[in-house]
Amino acid sequence: YTDNHIMAMQLKGAIQRLTEEPDLKEISLIAASDVDMEIDSFLLCLKESQIQKVVVWTDFLSSLQEDKMLEFLQLLPLLANLKELIFKSSSRFHVEIIPGEGLLSIRQIVGLKRLVFEDMQVTALQTGFIQSLSDAMQNHASLQEVVLSNFFSNDWANTEDDTLDPLFLAVATIPNLERLTFTGCGGYVLNCGQQVSLVSTRALAAVFQNASIEELQLSFLELDDPQFETIAMQLAKNKSINSLALDYHNLAEHGFCELMAAMETNQSIKNLSLRSLWNIGSKGFEEAMRMLRHNYWIESLSVTASPSQQAEIDLYSRMNGAGRCLLREPGTSMSQWV
Repeated sequence: YTDNHIMAMQLKGAIQRLTEEPDLKEISLIAASDVDMEIDSFLLCLKESQIQKVVVWTDFLSSLQEDKMLEFLQLLPLLANLKELIFKSSSRFHVEIIPGEGLLSIRQIVGLKRLVFEDMQVTALQTGFIQSLSDAMQNHASLQEVVLSNFFSNDWANTEDDTLDPLFLAVATIPNLERLTFTGCGGYVLNCGQQVSLVSTRALAAVFQNASIEELQLSFLELDDPQFETIAMQLAKNKSINSLALDYHNLAEHGFCELMAAMETNQSIKNLSLRSLWNIGSKGFEEAMRMLRHNYWIESLSVTASPSQQAEIDLYSRMNGAGRCLLREPGTSMSQWV
């Protein structure tokens, strides 16, 4: 317990705390041994509370009967001050037990700023969950941050390509979205050697065309050359993203070089992370260094580099942070900048 936070292992204790301290701002629902006896009273108390942040663990959801789970989820839009909603999984959890109708209630939370799904272990066979969550986020007016972290497992056998397209296309429509994190476990190589593509170039481009996004992290998605070529084309036009992380992907030299060519003239991105891209080759790294010498705006570049390479990266990053872009202004000499 803290002043503004409940760690609820028993609903009876949570009810008492909500009743005695109506100004509580956060509740974490981890598990509840008395859910059968207290759920109705708890939901009534929660509805009248001033809670701003709800953290829901899947163990708690698993303890609810289907009708009570739906009732709980449909109660969330009635929390007048709710701004942050987080779903966490502590174990292998079959998300299909969450009713789609309950997920759709998220779109009715008018003041929601931050939505998080963490470690949910979604597989490609759970297309109903993917579609319902996508529908819930579509054109959500108040959302400013969406985090889908460690969102799916690598158990993607017997799936079709582009399974995650509905989610990407949905977040692309959120008008005030500033921060998007989408990380997973990557594509699943089938026994026959076929590589599964999780997201199409069309859906990927749509995310980069959302002009409200400022911070974007897309990692462990096994993006390859065609996807990186799409990203490169979008970065040539995008002026809103200032922080971009593209870590742990399956691209080769060509797609990486296309990205570096686009980054040479990009003026908005200050922080760029390209860690553990093992297949870019020596030419790819040379292109990264060439980009850094020509780009006057990147202040942080994270790549897998040798100590000497890292020293050069740090040098240009520090110079850019100190305003090296001023050298591009007419009449500014090196001595004046120094």
